[in-house]
Amino acid sequence: MIKIIIVEDNLQKSSKIEEVVMGAGDNIEIIWLRTFNSACDFIFSENYPNDIGLIIADMSLPTYEKDQEELGGRFRTFAGREIARKMMRNKIITPIVFLTQYKAFSHKGISLSVEDLVNEVKSDNIPGYRGFFIYDEMKTDWKQSIVNVIRNI
Repeated sequence: MIKIIIVEDNLQKSSKIEEVVMGAGDNIEIIWLRTFNSACDFIFSENYPNDIGLIIADMSLPTYEKDQEELGGRFRTFAGREIARKMMRNKIITPIVFLTQYKAFSHKGISLSVEDLVNEVKSDNIPGYRGFFIYDEMKTDWKQSIVNVIRNI
């Protein structure tokens, strides 16, 4: 059994990611998380399972869930990277990939292209880092990249 955490706030995008993940092999269990706080609460809890095979994290996420329907709090432009850095500080080396549909990011007056952000993430030297993929519903390269990562864990 491979357990995969998907951290994604967009339900349509989540369903597309699920299709790809479930098509990557048998015996896959998905754990859904929708916000920065829910991901942190799960990953950094005392009960974090040591058998998580992969985390697929959206780069940009809302902070918390107001309820099952509504998300809230400050929008975190680099939430996925924040999670990965916290994992590194806490010596959690679960493999992680980032998936985004944005081509550019802007935060506190600083603009980064996706290529710039990929280079910054690589320079973080996150032990579990396995890739940074651009989500595009009409393309297949991100899908194949995720499948390749899953098959190599």
